[in-house]
Parts: sequence; structure tokens; C-alpha cells
Amino acid sequence: RVFHKNYPDKYFDFIFIDGGHDYETVIEDIKGWYPKLKPGGVFAGHDIDWPGVNRAVKGYFGEFNIRGITWLINYI
Repeated sequence: RVFHKNYPDKYFDFIFIDGGHDYETVIEDIKGWYPKLKPGGVFAGHDIDWPGVNRAVKGYFGEFNIRGITWLINYI
């Protein structure tokens, strides 16, 4: 669950999370993986229609894009 610790910050151009669907797991994944994204990269995940996923993504990012049931954030 803490695989993100194996990578330096700003390492990836694209990160897609699709692990647990409860709030605690999703927010832990976001907090762990988002710093690993390079500026200009895309951070995304699946199942925005699940209440725990939706709450975590909205709570952390506020605004985000949706494509089907996938959510996307462009890192600026």
C-alpha cells in the first residue's frame, strides 16, 4: 500500500489510481501519489461514482474533470 515511497517526488507524467473505494483509502492514495506527479502531468482515477471516491477527490482537489466514471486532474 505504500509503493509511492519507492519513488521520488515529481517522477511520473501520468498516475492512475484505482485501489480501494472507501474515503480513507482513496485519500491516502491521493496524498501519497499526487506529490509523485511531474508539473504538467495528469493524475486520474476510477469510480468517481462511488461515494468514498467522490468525497476524497472533491475534498482534496475541489474541482476536477470527469470522463465517464474516471476523474482527472491536470497538475499545474
